Amino acid sequence: MTVLEENSVSKAAERLGVTQSAVSHTLDKLRVTFDDPLFVRSGLSIDATRREWVGLKNKPL
Repeated sequence: MTVLEENSVSKAAERLGVTQSAVSHTLDKLRVTFDDPLFVRSGLSIDATRREWVGLKNKPL
């Protein structure tokens, strides 16, 4: 969720207090688990894939 909010792996890592590499490795594991890229590059930022948006829309706050 932090990656989506920040639109950046690096900014999400900074906010979480971990390295960019740690966030990237975690995303790689999630991509394999869900068989989905989860995020796609859009210029200098990233956007959630359609599947990720649907999952977030159905998630209770």
